[in-house]
Amino acid sequence: MKMKQGDKSLKKVHLPQVIYSSEVTTDVRRYRKRYALLGHIAHVIAKEINHLLAAIRDLTRRNTRI
Repeated sequence: MKMKQGDKSLKKVHLPQVIYSSEVTTDVRRYRKRYALLGHIAHVIAKEINHLLAAIRDLTRRNTRI
């Protein structure tokens, strides 16, 4: 299939660079140290939100007014 100069429907697809797992693990370790507290706080907040959502779901299932 030949492509004309002005045809922009087919563009070159740039494949992402290969990321080696060793690089990722070092990054993760670094971030884990740096954001350990933030991650913990985020986790706690997420758990609380999940509890609230579960409670709301439970109430709406029973058709009770909040």
